[in-house]
Amino acid sequence: MNNRDIPSEMTLTPIQSRVYEVVYTAPSLKMLERLHWLSTAERLVLRRAMKRPIEFRLGHHKSWPVHERMEELDKIAWTHGVEGIITRRRAYDYLNTGDSYTPTIMASYAQQRFFVADWATIIEQEGEGTQDDLLNY
Repeated sequence: MNNRDIPSEMTLTPIQSRVYEVVYTAPSLKMLERLHWLSTAERLVLRRAMKRPIEFRLGHHKSWPVHERMEELDKIAWTHGVEGIITRRRAYDYLNTGDSYTPTIMASYAQQRFFVADWATIIEQEGEGTQDDLLNY
């Protein structure tokens, strides 16, 4: 395996041939309090799931393992599925709460992190992207 096989924006740890794991950063329990519909116990389970390493397989798109983790978080958070947005700067996945301004869990591939925000504010701050912007990720 050579270095050109590894996405440059990721810090990868080899765990077996052509499989790598990445630990995304997770929001604090204080930040998760913004998800007011969840109990404290559910927030703890959610945070624990976000802090588990994500396995990446070389040759697969980097969004698939994160999307799968987001689907797991969707079940814990009682939301309505996983959606994605493209801005001029980045691509994100988020848990659909049914309201674009309700805080939710979002994932940034470029920053390797989960965070709490509402996706409408992200679009307002970064500008709506196009399919051409995806070529930069």
